[in-house]
Amino acid sequence: MKEIRCSLCNTVKNSIPLDMNDLVFGNYVRIMRKAGISKHNDNLGVCPDCKTTYDKMNKEYQKKKMIYLTIGLGAGLLYLYFTSNILASLIIFLFVFGLSVFSYCPPLKK
Repeated sequence: MKEIRCSLCNTVKNSIPLDMNDLVFGNYVRIMRKAGISKHNDNLGVCPDCKTTYDKMNKEYQKKKMIYLTIGLGAGLLYLYFTSNILASLIIFLFVFGLSVFSYCPPLKK
């Protein structure tokens, strides 16, 4: 492990790096850095002290993702059943499932 800034406690330690090539997290970090909003240009990770907090956050995100998937699928299928509009039901599904991004937890680099 090399010196990487912990994304949870904001200290520079020997941390496990986050996957910066992730579709959501990587683009978010690049946009924040180009806009000048990001305070640090360091690589981000999770230090051993915050690993348990990260594991809880990741488990919670996975659970919420499945809940939003189920709700979105149900709402989309109900709308499809009552209106026979495939495009609108797909948009409803994608919108509801997209709400899971608010609890997003970036993956660790393997």
